[in-house]
Amino acid sequence: MLHHRNRTVRWCRERWSRTLQFLGTALLVVGLAACGTSAQGSEQPAANTSPITAAATPSIPSASPSASPSSTPSASPTAGGVTGTVAVGAQGGAAWVVTASEFRSTTDQGAHWSSTPLPAGFTANLGIAASIGPNGALWLLSASGNTASFYQAAGPGNPWSRTTISVTWPTQTQVPSSPEFVAPGRDVAVFGSSAPGIITAVVTEGNTGLARVMLLSTDSGKTFAQHNPPTLHGDWHPAFISATSGVIEGNGVFVNGTPTVEPGAIYATTDGGASWKPMTLPSDSRPDVSLLGAPLVNGSHIYLTANMPTDDGWRLALYSGDNGQSFTVQGSVTVSKANSNAAPLVGVDGSNVWMVTGPATGSSTIFESSDGGANWKAVPAPALTPEFATVGIGLHGNAATIWQSMSNCPGSKSTCAPVAVLSATTDSAQHWHQVAVPSPS
Repeated sequence: MLHHRNRTVRWCRERWSRTLQFLGTALLVVGLAACGTSAQGSEQPAANTSPITAAATPSIPSASPSASPSSTPSASPTAGGVTGTVAVGAQGGAAWVVTASEFRSTTDQGAHWSSTPLPAGFTANLGIAASIGPNGALWLLSASGNTASFYQAAGPGNPWSRTTISVTWPTQTQVPSSPEFVAPGRDVAVFGSSAPGIITAVVTEGNTGLARVMLLSTDSGKTFAQHNPPTLHGDWHPAFISATSGVIEGNGVFVNGTPTVEPGAIYATTDGGASWKPMTLPSDSRPDVSLLGAPLVNGSHIYLTANMPTDDGWRLALYSGDNGQSFTVQGSVTVSKANSNAAPLVGVDGSNVWMVTGPATGSSTIFESSDGGANWKAVPAPALTPEFATVGIGLHGNAATIWQSMSNCPGSKSTCAPVAVLSATTDSAQHWHQVAVPSPS
């Protein structure tokens, strides 16, 4: 049973982690409320630790002749959501979506949208990462072959600059039968969560096996250092509180019935990712089957969620660490087995914390804490059809936005385009409304 669940969960989460990637201090972690695993293993120094000087292109014109932002009232929305989305995200009161031609963003819960043409030569696909940084900058990341390219615009409508990194891939050891195998020629990128001035990302190359590397910049993207994750296997998500201190969370999978790493792993580093040390979370009595969420940097803390099995349900716990080298339990809530089968998404805004979770199919469940996670209460979730999956959350005071996604055809066929729907509340989820997203230009 565990074998089947982890294979299914890992595939599901990998599918969405290629679509939803974010960067910045106050980023509210995104993922899929119906998907997620992680792992715990032994310490393993990383091999690729030499700094890499990036070749920067000062200014790349936007694909459109005009670089001015388009602030579009939501009177002409895309009915039922935006189709063909390749990346969505939310942070505080802001939300964004990347389509095949534009980077669209809103800072007022969808009352107005700014549309920025994608940089010339940039191809939007499910392997890209997108984000809005804490200073309002737009970020894109794509990988191809031995090259990873970061694109940055100072804000909506500003010209793009590009930073190119030559990646040295570790030896590839995985085979096509692995559940996390990436097809040859396909590359995947994901941003981590970081303090201001720090950029973390993980890029994955398909080729004949599977290779992942972590890229870390401590100078706002001018230069990058390359490091290996703790193991080749796993779906890795980094979070750095400083230039040297951070964590990386990985999701173990099963290959031919054997775990590549045990589910439930979090590793810490004090040397910027050159080496990793496995960590043990307090009060986690079943780390072999616990599911961890992607770590979130918010202010001076790193937050982490865990979904731990109990005799008759799940215990959803929130952890916090001030330097990433140790974690304490902020609080937890217990739900029935029907309510959750994955680590919850987490949003943090001061002492206000939300955890969003849900079954593989069905409505999401939202838990809110006003005291930093010590006590929790269930609050209403957006009323959407069971086929929707919660994939992103932004939280700012009593206001919140939630991205949900689904396939636009029955059976979730891979050839069908995703549809993203943004819902918002201004009164702590007592009332929700669907946010209008502008139609493509």
